[in-house]
Amino acid sequence: MKCETIEQALIESAGMTPEITAHLEACAACRSFQTTLMALERSLDPGNVPDPGPRYWSDLPGRLRIRLAQERVEPTLWERILDLPRFVSLVPVALLLLFLLHPEIARRRVGEPLSVQDAPSEAEIVAFLEKEEGAKSLFPVVDIDEVDPARVSTGMLLAINEDTEEVEDSLLPAASRGLFDNDSLSETIDELDGAELEALATLLERS
Repeated sequence: MKCETIEQALIESAGMTPEITAHLEACAACRSFQTTLMALERSLDPGNVPDPGPRYWSDLPGRLRIRLAQERVEPTLWERILDLPRFVSLVPVALLLLFLLHPEIARRRVGEPLSVQDAPSEAEIVAFLEKEEGAKSLFPVVDIDEVDPARVSTGMLLAINEDTEEVEDSLLPAASRGLFDNDSLSETIDELDGAELEALATLLERS
């Protein structure tokens, strides 16, 4: 007999005929197939499953009702919040919403430029220059055209024209007489030049 015929007979439990017995004694492959088939049949035999006893079966309906009741109970709010997988998944979403809803945080992240309030004041700039650059005082530059001659005192006029010679009254307009002391001038008007001459000429024109 062929091996295929023996295997089919073993599966169908046809019984150990003399032909099958003789083939199994001569064929090792068929003997291994018979051993595997017998182990599989033993594992599928319901008689090999131990009986849990009558108490197990009597308590089974009660345990099933308790299990069903537990599954129907809704979890509390804190149980939902403290659900670790769900909580971990919501953390990136919360951080993204916080970033989008607070523009102040976004501006700091991208590097917001300094506002006007952060800029140093004029007094701080002057103090810095006096300390670092050695400047003793800083004065705004005033155009001579913006100076009102009526507000120029005698002391300021004498300081501008210091060391000038006495000027005759006939050389000055009548409106300018009495504004400064002619006796304090040490040079003539013809000897003045540059910025001093221009300042004096402008002052005389406005007087």
